[in-house]
Parts: sequence; C-alpha cells; structure tokens
Amino acid sequence: MNKMLINNVKPICMICIKNLKTPENLLRHIKTVHLLSSEDATRIEREILICNECSKIFFNRRMIVVHMAIRHRNVRSKKQRIECPKCLKMVRCNTIWSHCQFEDILSVACCPICLTKFTNTAEMQSHILTHPNYFYCNICTYSTKSAMNFKEHVSKYKNRFKHVGNVDKAKLEQCFVSSVRYMQWRILRMSSFKGLNLPPNINICVLCREICRNSEEMKKHYLTHVHVVEERVEKKKYVCTCGEEFFNSVLLKHHVFKMQGEHRAL
Repeated sequence: MNKMLINNVKPICMICIKNLKTPENLLRHIKTVHLLSSEDATRIEREILICNECSKIFFNRRMIVVHMAIRHRNVRSKKQRIECPKCLKMVRCNTIWSHCQFEDILSVACCPICLTKFTNTAEMQSHILTHPNYFYCNICTYSTKSAMNFKEHVSKYKNRFKHVGNVDKAKLEQCFVSSVRYMQWRILRMSSFKGLNLPPNINICVLCREICRNSEEMKKHYLTHVHVVEERVEKKKYVCTCGEEFFNSVLLKHHVFKMQGEHRAL
C-alpha cells in the first residue's frame, strides 16, 4: 500500500513548490519558468552567471556582485558601498537589503534579467519573452542570439569526437554546475535577489550551458568537449598549484576562484 502511494505522488518543483502531473511536465516547467528558456531547449537560452561559492545562478551581472558582497562577505567593511543593480546608486553594504526591498528587487514578480517589477508572475513571464536569446561558448568566446547558429557551432566539436576512456565523477564535477541535494532544500521561492539553485537531476555545463538530466547525459556531453582541447594539452597544460589538472583554462579559473586560499594557476 505504501509503495502504491509513493508511486502515485506527483512530481514537485522544489524551487516554487508546485505540483506537476509528470516528470516531463516538471522538466518543461523548470526550463520555461526558472531557466527562462523554451520548453524544448537543450541549453539555457539566456546569459547566466554562476556563483563559484554556492553555485547559484543569476541572470543579471550587477546582481551577482551584490550577492557575492553580502552572502559571501566579499567586502572590507559594512560601511563599504556597493552599486544597486536597479537604480545604480552607491549604497552601504549594511543597508543594501532594505534598499533592494524598496526597489522591489526582492519580489518574485521582478524580472531576473532587467529587474523590472510587475504586478504578478504571469506578467513577468510574458515580459521575459521580449528579452532576446543569448548563447555563449566559454571555450572560444563565440556568442550568438540564434539557437541554430550555436547548435551548428557546437556540432563542429562533436563531428571531431574521439573516445578518451572512462569519465569519473571528479571530471564531471569540474565541467558541470551540480544540482542541490534534496536534503539541502528549503521551502524558498526563487527571486532575482537570492538567485537560483538547480533542482535535483538538473546539471548545467560550465562551458556551453547545456542541460543534462543524468550522469549518462553528462558523460556524453563532457566527451564532446574533451577532444577539442586534447590537441592543446600538448602545448600547454592547465594545472593548479594543488596538482589538479584541467583540460580547459575556463575550468581551471573556475576551480581557483572556488577554492581560493593558496590555489593558483601554474
């Protein structure tokens, strides 16, 4: 009886605590509502910024600066001033929270991209569609607003694919922004100010923002990047002072920034 009840439980979005009928509906909901992309998107169709401390995702550059300052205390003192992401005024760090509340940035109906406040989330979601798509490749800095052009760009790497052996968990952790474990979830609605935690079984590639749902998809996608830099490794290795090697300078910088301390690129 208990097994029957468990099997009948509907999928729940752990970001906004919403019941969905099927896992497919849940994935479409996360893509459209929280990742601001289309239902059939294979990668995030917006510019995103990832916090290397807590892996939260932001869609506004000024907002992640504020997040780093007050969440990870990236400031010298509470009296230090920081730019408000919306009005661009310089505000003291110990008052930035109340200032953002005054600017309506804390609202769930605030656009995560341009920080415009709307009366409800439905209006906000309609507004987001007016923002043009943005695709960016961290390997070669190629960018475009066309999903088709970016797909063709990535396919150039895949056509030259070479098998490089087994892919362990450590390599996947280097290349992907991991989802938050279920036990770490809190009932917390996403807002532009707090950023977005990836739900379980959703992993984003650091290099090209592709969405993967399980370890098998992650491994296949990882291998499409490895062969591109295999030729470069002969000329230059990307190594941290801790001894860990990376196949890409972007991943090395991601590691150094996350670990901090005595970690440096050799």
